[in-house]
Amino acid sequence: MSRVKHHVKRRVAPLHEKPKVALLVAVLLMWLVAVLITGLVVIRAFYSKLVDHDDTSPRVIVKTVSPSPTNPMKLKASIEKVSYSDGEPGFEPMENYQFVILQVNIVHNLDKPIWLTPLLQSYIVSPTGEKYTMSPISMDDPFDARLYKVGESAKGGLSYMIPKNLTGSQWCYEIAEENLKTCLPIK
Repeated sequence: MSRVKHHVKRRVAPLHEKPKVALLVAVLLMWLVAVLITGLVVIRAFYSKLVDHDDTSPRVIVKTVSPSPTNPMKLKASIEKVSYSDGEPGFEPMENYQFVILQVNIVHNLDKPIWLTPLLQSYIVSPTGEKYTMSPISMDDPFDARLYKVGESAKGGLSYMIPKNLTGSQWCYEIAEENLKTCLPIK
């Protein structure tokens, strides 16, 4: 007589029935919800500083600061040099556009150090109100976005893609959290 072995299949419990896996999934979901809620609270707190809540329609408040004896200039900016480029391989502008490269100098006289980040805080505006934000192009002396001390000079190059033959445009720099904005003509 031959011996026949019978293989019995054991039932493997699905993942949701395993206590360790279920606990891990629950912890991960709670962590994800906590991160999302924290992010939303931080974003709301940041934007609540920028929005005027006295009006029924919220709007961003930005004022242009001009010097006077009672209001010393808190944000000084100058355009040291303007040049134009058709780009380089890999960084060509769109058709009928060109890069404008501005060598700028920014000094703030606020009562605390602040972050100067032109990618988020600067743009070029046309006479019709169209805004052009920064566009990457290789340059020798790019602007260093970082924390600047009171009175410290921030110098460097910024590049924007604008339509060819655009005239009458202005370069604007805003520090929204301090309600400061300055605009200078591009010559």
